Amino acid sequence: MRLSKFINKTFLKKTGTDAEIVDTKYTIQNINTRDGVNVKRDELKVGDIIYAAISTTIKENGKKKRLNLRKDIYQLKDSYGRFTFIDYLGNEYKTSLTAIKIINCLSAKQKEAEINDLLDKYEKELIEAERLKYLEESKRLGFKFTDLEPEDKLRRTIDAGIKNIWMVGPAGCGKSTMARNVAKELELPYLCISCGIGTSATEFIGYKYPTREKTRFAEFYAEPSIILIDEITALDPAVAQILNAALANDEIETTTSLVHRHPNCIIIATSNTFGFGCDRQYVANNQLDASTVDRFVGGIVEVTYSAKFEDRYDAEVVEYVRILRAFVQEQNLRKVCSTRMIQAGHNLKYHHFMDWKWRLTINWTDNEKEQLTRWLTEKGIEKANKKH
Repeated sequence: MRLSKFINKTFLKKTGTDAEIVDTKYTIQNINTRDGVNVKRDELKVGDIIYAAISTTIKENGKKKRLNLRKDIYQLKDSYGRFTFIDYLGNEYKTSLTAIKIINCLSAKQKEAEINDLLDKYEKELIEAERLKYLEESKRLGFKFTDLEPEDKLRRTIDAGIKNIWMVGPAGCGKSTMARNVAKELELPYLCISCGIGTSATEFIGYKYPTREKTRFAEFYAEPSIILIDEITALDPAVAQILNAALANDEIETTTSLVHRHPNCIIIATSNTFGFGCDRQYVANNQLDASTVDRFVGGIVEVTYSAKFEDRYDAEVVEYVRILRAFVQEQNLRKVCSTRMIQAGHNLKYHHFMDWKWRLTINWTDNEKEQLTRWLTEKGIEKANKKH
């Protein structure tokens, strides 16, 4: 059985269930036979697959090298009257009829041991060949995930076959927008479920009373789609656990039926924190159960503000908001200088608001504004926050 499956895959190039079907011609007991009779070398035909030893001369590193009685499993190829033997790697060996020894004289036990040793060797070589191929591809195609732009991080993660993705990043960095854009690119239906204190389990599994209703989540879950679970850390942890089966087991029990996940249903969660609970800035974030977090292993994408996306907007506005970010980080302030702030500043400036800089920080305290003015002066930066 093992030999037949190996021949199916390597010589006959069969795939899927066809590769698993055992051909009795290619079992260890029957190889080298035709209709139950041992094949002689002068009876060989093009396409025959045999266990044999051949002697031939090959070129290696530009020099001739003699191979004597090289045992292997070969397939015969038409070579204009000469015999060409192909091994499982596709290497070709040309030889004469007298240099072929079909191995028929072994005992059944010895033959089985020899062929199994060969198959063990082949499997190791194939594994090593795949490893080397992977290393070569990595040199050519390899990249560092952390070097990618946020939107490319999401696309690459989806391309890797990850179906549960969790984007974590500051407010206003474009997490939801990226999810919508990817849905458009992939031409997939898009569902956004915004989470908050009032989001209950019925959002996912439906209502029992007064009538059982199918949820939008269940509808999209069973079809090719992208489902955005926006601000997942705003969910009650117990409600988040309802998603565990849907994320890990590819099924969810709803009030109407057991719903199976479509292979092309991608679930993308977003949040401002990694599920450890609230902090000074994001006070509405709950701590998620470790079992929920584990469902996203390999698909957790830390997102920052996209320089590539932000550079589409007015250069002066972009530079100013990035200065504000540096100030907020250095002074450890509870302020968000998001991409939305850049978009707002861009719109204000291009609608002739001369005091657009001041308006971006209108909700800051007087103390914070004074602190910013002093910091800008110390850094030698124009007092851009002054109200005109």
